Amino acid sequence: MRETIARVLRSYGLSSRSAGAEPAAPTTHPATQDLTKDITDADFDAAAWHGKHTALPYSGLRRVVVRELPPADACVDAIALRAVIAPPAPTDRLTLQQLNDKGVRGLRFRLAATNDLQAIVGWAERIVTLGWHIEVELPDAPDAPALTEAEWVLLQLPVPTCFSGLAGYLAAHEAEAAFLIELVEMGRFWLKLSGTDIAGTRPPTRDALRRLVDAAMTVRADRLVWGSGPTAPRENLSAHIDTAIATLRQLLPDADSRNQVLWANPAALYQF
Repeated sequence: MRETIARVLRSYGLSSRSAGAEPAAPTTHPATQDLTKDITDADFDAAAWHGKHTALPYSGLRRVVVRELPPADACVDAIALRAVIAPPAPTDRLTLQQLNDKGVRGLRFRLAATNDLQAIVGWAERIVTLGWHIEVELPDAPDAPALTEAEWVLLQLPVPTCFSGLAGYLAAHEAEAAFLIELVEMGRFWLKLSGTDIAGTRPPTRDALRRLVDAAMTVRADRLVWGSGPTAPRENLSAHIDTAIATLRQLLPDADSRNQVLWANPAALYQF
């Protein structure tokens, strides 16, 4: 079934193996991008907006993606904002359009045995006209369902799908890495790297994650995005981002590849 679906997707130009469907070339950006933080943080900790004084205006970030929309009085004037949120309680078209106007570009779900996977399909059908995507948080528990068990549902989704929680998932389900790469190669599946997740991994998992990133960059270099992840209590925001960037450099030592992941790729997925 997977091979048949892959052939169909390639016929529509959705796979890197399709004729004329080469991965998008990296967008040229200043060589000092990492130093100036002229980057897209696709897993930004919205807690940085909480409190009277925030380091956010001084972080140097240009674009952020958050899990929930910031409070109305948050200082976001100098930052391009997008959000990937949990499904809202109201499901009417007007509510979804209002969320879109505020910067929402996707809905977030967690892969769990208790989830109704068909409900994800239903939501995907509601948001397809808005150009949103689905984010699937992968579980880190050994007894959690394997991604291959959701294969049929994933292949039905009519919108792009981004997988997050990669480090924890690989620690418990390293054998699923090959399936993730098969999905990424199809063209409408994405991977999100999180600095917090990477920093907390042990060497065997870090090696597995490096192999996954290398394979993904080989088949679809335009399908990876990155975010710094949640900050520790009382942690300095700039220091947290610097540490997260350092872990990304370990996985992607090539500056051009890193710039593509930090700038060009998220522009496509989050519509910056």
